[in-house]
Amino acid sequence: MKFFFAVSLLALMVASAAFGAPSTSRTIPNMGPAGSVPGSSAPDGPADVLIASSTNGGTFTNLAPNYAAAFTAAGATSVTSITDGADAPFAFPVPFTSAEYGTAAILTNENFWGPGNAPAQIETGCSLQDEAKITAYMDTGGNLLFSGQDYLYARGNGAGFPQIYLGIQNHVDDVNFDDNSITFSGVAGGAMAGLNGSLSINGAPCWTTANNFYTDGITPFSTGLVNWNSSPSGTSGQGGTTWDTGAFRTVFTSVEFACGPTAQLNADVAAIYAYLRGSSTSVEPSTWGEIKDMFGGR
Repeated sequence: MKFFFAVSLLALMVASAAFGAPSTSRTIPNMGPAGSVPGSSAPDGPADVLIASSTNGGTFTNLAPNYAAAFTAAGATSVTSITDGADAPFAFPVPFTSAEYGTAAILTNENFWGPGNAPAQIETGCSLQDEAKITAYMDTGGNLLFSGQDYLYARGNGAGFPQIYLGIQNHVDDVNFDDNSITFSGVAGGAMAGLNGSLSINGAPCWTTANNFYTDGITPFSTGLVNWNSSPSGTSGQGGTTWDTGAFRTVFTSVEFACGPTAQLNADVAAIYAYLRGSSTSVEPSTWGEIKDMFGGR
C-alpha cells in the first residue's frame, strides 16, 4: 500500500493535474489603485499562529482579522498576521520555522489575479516566491491551513507545491461558477468531520468586492475536507484536503468558511486547529519518508 501510494504520487507529480477551463467573469475591484495599502512587514517575534492574507495592496478583502479571532477563540495564545503589497510577495519572518510559528494560515481571500489569468500579475495571491518560503517552513514540521477559492485558478496549474504540500491530487476550477450560497458537511475522517453549515455571499464579512463564489472541486490524495452544495446552480463537489504526511499536516480548502456566521467560523477553525496540532484523531499518515527518498531527500 505504501509503495503504491508513493509510485502514484510520483506519477502525478510528473504529469499535470486535470483542470477545468478558466472562467473570465470575475470582477476586477474598483477600490482605488492597487498598492494604496502597503503590505505589512514581518512580525517582530514568534506566535502560536501566523496568518498571511493576500489583498494585493488593499485591492481585495482582508479576512485575517476574522481568522485571528477564530484562532484565539480556539485557544491560540498569540496570533500575528501579515498582508502583501501590490504585486508583491509576503514579508515572511526570518526565521520562519515551526519552532517560532506552530501553525501558519495562508488566506488568498477572493484574490484571483496571477500568472494563470489576466491580469497576469505574477506576485499576486500566493506566488512562487511565497510557496518557496512556505515549503521551507513545512519541511521543519509545520502545520498549515490554506484557504483560497481562487488560488489554483490564479496559479494556472496544480503541479508541484499544491500536490506535495497541500495534498491536492487534481482539481476542477469554478464548479459552481458565480453562485451566492453554499451548504457544506464535513467528510468522514477529515479535519471537519461532524460539522456542517451554510455560507452566503451576502453575509458578513465575506467579500467586500462584487465577486461571488467560484469554488473548486478538489480530489485529495488522502482524505477530503467538506462536501458542498451550491445555489442557485445546484452544483456540488468536495472542497478540500486533510493531509498528514507524518512530517507535517495541512488542511486546504477552496470553500471560504469566513462567509458564514461568526460562531460557525469559530467552530470550523477550532476543528481545523485541533487537527493541525494533533489534538484530534489523525487520518493515517502518508508515506512521506518514502516519497522523500525517491527524490533524494529535500
